Amino acid sequence: KMKKLVIVLLLVVLLVGCNNNIVWEKTEDSLKFKEEYENLNGEKNSSGYEYLNVEIPGANPFKYLTTEEVVEFLEEGTGVIYFGMPTCPYCRSTLEALLEFAKQNNIKTIYYYNPQKIRDENTVEYQKIVEILHYFLPVDKVTQNEDDIDFDPNKKRLLVPDVYFVYQGEVISHYSAVDHRTKLTEDELQEEVRKYQSAYEDYIAYQSTCNGSC
Repeated sequence: KMKKLVIVLLLVVLLVGCNNNIVWEKTEDSLKFKEEYENLNGEKNSSGYEYLNVEIPGANPFKYLTTEEVVEFLEEGTGVIYFGMPTCPYCRSTLEALLEFAKQNNIKTIYYYNPQKIRDENTVEYQKIVEILHYFLPVDKVTQNEDDIDFDPNKKRLLVPDVYFVYQGEVISHYSAVDHRTKLTEDELQEEVRKYQSAYEDYIAYQSTCNGSC
């Protein structure tokens, strides 16, 4: 275990060291993401809850995927994908930590998808995404109650925020930041970054065991 840990840490250091010149650029997607989240600053939802103010750099790693591209990415792709919604307080709270984690590890791209519409409509594509992520997802206690006669413990629901690390169509690890819905303190921020880092190291460790044969 110690040897494996050393290998993983060395890989992380090498990846960061080899990519220390990565600079995020302003793109149509990065500006769209910034606008989508910052537009709710100072606004209130229908329940009177005021959205947390967020500040997102115009140059950021977020790249939008279509529904079809999300399914294709989860089945065949490699990288990081963030499921989130601008109206979700937990999503707004964790963004600072997610960006800090990405910066520390020189992650060039984080794919982004808002699943609200397909989840509300329970589309075929949503069911496919749930099927792929089934192992990692919580039991659906939103559309069903535990005391229902027909309660199905195998029925899962995609909650947000949720960040997945995928390698060649294999979902390796994830982190769902649902502990905070307000602005993070410095200690909370660092703890969130560590949790993203832990999931990322599992992802790197998996790649190191493949040796090109996965």
